[in-house]
Amino acid sequence: MKGLALVAPEVLKPLAIGLLMKESGAVVREICEFLICHPDAVSADSLMEAFQTTERDSVKRSILKVFDNMTKWKRLLYLVRSFDCSSGIIADQISDRISNWLKSFNNSFVAVQSSDVPVLLDSLSQSQLPKEMTVQLKSLLNQAR
Repeated sequence: MKGLALVAPEVLKPLAIGLLMKESGAVVREICEFLICHPDAVSADSLMEAFQTTERDSVKRSILKVFDNMTKWKRLLYLVRSFDCSSGIIADQISDRISNWLKSFNNSFVAVQSSDVPVLLDSLSQSQLPKEMTVQLKSLLNQAR
């Protein structure tokens, strides 16, 4: 898999989601690394759809690793969305990731795009995140307007 990713990444791009969903743990890890190195290989929405449809925690964790490598605000959006279709340990991991996002909020001064604010606020309004976390995030977004 690594060889194909190095030699012919264009060949792997259209196969990435299918391999992520159907293959063994080792292949899933390799695809995850490929997606981190090639963020344009598949759309974030395709990854979100894969996250929602899979029942395999290993695949969900791999997709979360890809989300972790997205830009600051895009990462927040997909973490919030993924929380609502998760339970148990995966939901706890997402909650931890969002808490860490909040803690490190000021480490990066990337401003949210004004067009992203309503999308994020809407996702937060529909989210089942803990209330305190939702209030904090909404406050940050309202300040960023």
